[in-house]
Amino acid sequence: MDGFASTGIDEQLIARAASLGAVGTPTVLLRRRDAVVIRVGGVVVKAHRADDASELQRRLEVARTSLSNVFVTPLGNWTGSSPGVVVTAWPAGEPVDPELPDEAPWEHAGRLLALLHDSFPVGADLKPATTVDRIRSAVSELAHSAVSATAEAAGILSAASKLGELEIGAGSRRIIHGDFHLGQLARFGDRGWLLLDVDDLGYGDTRWDFARPAAWFAIGLIDGPQWQTFVESYREAGGQAISEWSEIDRFAQAFTVHAAARAVVKAADEQRSLTEAEWEFVGACARIADR
Repeated sequence: MDGFASTGIDEQLIARAASLGAVGTPTVLLRRRDAVVIRVGGVVVKAHRADDASELQRRLEVARTSLSNVFVTPLGNWTGSSPGVVVTAWPAGEPVDPELPDEAPWEHAGRLLALLHDSFPVGADLKPATTVDRIRSAVSELAHSAVSATAEAAGILSAASKLGELEIGAGSRRIIHGDFHLGQLARFGDRGWLLLDVDDLGYGDTRWDFARPAAWFAIGLIDGPQWQTFVESYREAGGQAISEWSEIDRFAQAFTVHAAARAVVKAADEQRSLTEAEWEFVGACARIADR
């Protein structure tokens, strides 16, 4: 985050929101090493750490045009006023409430993914989705971290080795979200629920978009009826990514490794113990390693 902080990124984001007529007290929604998100009134502004800004801009253009039926539409043009940073602006929607899991919009999520996976944007010169890159990065970060010698890290790294080489499957020529979970949905008035975040959008195996929810389901963060609603609504809307669990088991394991690796490194950075949910992911990695 030091690189972002040095650019005065908060001020840039607030100024961008103001240029679009946003009025209100700025609220930081997200602050990570690779992104900062701030809401001002009815506008959400995001700073993306874009090593390849042109690729992000292609994703944004596809979201604004060919995929406007499933993604929220960006406001205005994106900017790149700082080296390696792209600033985007979006209408503020109503996010999924994590405190009301029984009201989670799994049916809408399934339908949106089915629509996305059936899309063939004309002239979309996109690269493969970045899903696998992020998993590899999380494992590498853990392997080179100060906690790499702990028992928790050993189990995660062993599980990662059991998975072998991961591939995004770009040869399928299907568009995938690349980082799908319920936090990537919001409701926008008459437009209803739409997808957020195009940072990882690209070509790939559609089963990757089920990987994170499947990992959550496998450790008990999503209950059976919710998972069933998600999968059935996807199939009913024409989705063809999965027909049985065995087809996505390895994908779920990959995201279990990703979640556990990120959790252990983050907990160490914040000098705290793992949460109950984080321990579940670490324990699942131990079981994967023992298979």
